[in-house]
Amino acid sequence: MKKLSICAVVLLIGLLMTGCAGMQQKTHSHDSLVAGDIFVEATGDAVPAGFGQLVIQTTIKTHPEGFYPMESASSHHGTDHYPFAVTVGTQSATWSVKGVQADSPKYAPDGSTSKDPEAGPGMRYTFDKRLRLKPGTYDVRLDLHDDNVTSTAKVTIQDGKSVVIEFKPVYRNKDFPVRMPSYRKGINSLEVYIDGKQQS
Repeated sequence: MKKLSICAVVLLIGLLMTGCAGMQQKTHSHDSLVAGDIFVEATGDAVPAGFGQLVIQTTIKTHPEGFYPMESASSHHGTDHYPFAVTVGTQSATWSVKGVQADSPKYAPDGSTSKDPEAGPGMRYTFDKRLRLKPGTYDVRLDLHDDNVTSTAKVTIQDGKSVVIEFKPVYRNKDFPVRMPSYRKGINSLEVYIDGKQQS
């Protein structure tokens, strides 16, 4: 009987400890920073006191998969997903973004070649992430490893405020039928806009 009582007490203590651990895990939400974190992905637009929000956006278009027969089999161009790597300070994360087939007219209404650098069939990828972090000044880098393109911006985050960084692709030039930028040639660089203003 005594052994049974001891076992019951031990079992009860174990259940209580498990319950506390479970509660602790639940309170550490997706929006909360933990030791060593510089940022965490935010799940809403509200910015709590003591934090700021960094919104990182870019939209790129690539040629269809298999458009260049000699392209590496490991390339994500035109595939279902394309990786976007972000570094803020010393913390990095990579997100795989699902692509959407996009086909813009190659010719203008007057029959001339379209001046749209994304004219033609391909795959479009839209990256849009909200990160929560402490107020301060940070170096923010976006890496498109498949295109060997990197762009960095310095941004100051204020308490309770949100800052938007947009990386706009500048495509390499094609030569035929006219020389102009074209998504089919890949991304040459990324222009940086902070809260709508282009950075030098």
